[in-house]
Amino acid sequence: TDPRYVILRDFAKEHLPEDDLFKLANVCYEAIPPVLQATGKVKNPWPNVDALSGTCMQYYGLNQEDYYTVVFAVSRSLGCM
Repeated sequence: TDPRYVILRDFAKEHLPEDDLFKLANVCYEAIPPVLQATGKVKNPWPNVDALSGTCMQYYGLNQEDYYTVVFAVSRSLGCM
């Protein structure tokens, strides 16, 4: 699993455990990777950080999807500095 996903998932568990979108993402995390592994066709069935970043942004009021790419790009830019 992507370590960034694990960190964001732990954050979400602590700060938005009752959020419906997080609950859905959590169920998907628990159910989908084992099914994909069982097929033997998927090299890495585990989610990356993007699987939860939109959920967290939505929870905190950044609900215009047009901004998701901008936020992603800015975080990547800051990460390389």
